[in-house]
Amino acid sequence: MGTEAPFEQLIEQTLRAIEDALDATGVDVDTRRSGPVLTIEFDDDSRIVINSQEAMSELWRSEEHTSELQSRE
Repeated sequence: MGTEAPFEQLIEQTLRAIEDALDATGVDVDTRRSGPVLTIEFDDDSRIVINSQEAMSELWRSEEHTSELQSRE
């Protein structure tokens, strides 16, 4: 981790803080990490995906709700 750029370190700290905060609340969600992408899935199958856009030094969030998933089927 010592070779990471400051932005990568900040993203890692931020995603870890989000995971820790979710754990601390006791909310029943599933989280998955794949590099700089954190997926949070709820009981109703809705999802929040948080990922870094390193080229723009931004952290993005997208949501997908169950009703949106059902309308695509």
